[in-house]
Amino acid sequence: MDESVSDPRQHFGVVGMNGWTALLGLQEVAKAQKGDVVLISAAAGATGILACQIAKIMGCRVYGLAGGAAKCKFLMESLKIDGAIDYKSADIEKELSEIEGGINVYFDNVGGPILDAVLPNMALHGRIAICGLIATYADSSTPKGPVRFDQILMKRLTISGFLCPDYFELGDRLTAQLKEWLEEEKVIMPFDVTEGLENMLVAYSKLFTGANIGKVIVDLNKI
Repeated sequence: MDESVSDPRQHFGVVGMNGWTALLGLQEVAKAQKGDVVLISAAAGATGILACQIAKIMGCRVYGLAGGAAKCKFLMESLKIDGAIDYKSADIEKELSEIEGGINVYFDNVGGPILDAVLPNMALHGRIAICGLIATYADSSTPKGPVRFDQILMKRLTISGFLCPDYFELGDRLTAQLKEWLEEEKVIMPFDVTEGLENMLVAYSKLFTGANIGKVIVDLNKI
């Protein structure tokens, strides 16, 4: 724990594993550059929120996919991203096709059908960083590959999966950068707080139902 971090919850947020994942995925894996069009799925979740803000800091045009009008409003009004698409009500593939220039970088937290909607709308030589497959976690059947697999060849895409433990040697640098942005108020993290250890599973279920905006945590101070 870094006692200079004013809100200790941020060890689970900006300066925690979600922050590392967002920064790694954009900088080290997808190699996002200033001017790139970056699309982020689960954009109102803990990792997605940070990826949106980091991509903006990097000078990218940022679009987010989120479930519900409230989440899209948060992304547009609080994070000031360039566009938000409600995957629960919109024709995702059609909406993405209207993004000028196509998508240079896709930061994927979900996989599944949304990945299929993204693939035809990637720009030539686009890069996809996959850090989560939440669309398939609750499915007991064997996950199927993307239906639009052909687009990987036609668009000459690079797709890379990554996990934070692969980059632990970069931890000090990642934390220092994230802490600097936090102190400068360039990044924020909202917390979805559930009170009491007895409600742990209530909090956990939010990760699969999309009932949260930001980081889901359990407050044990009531016990």
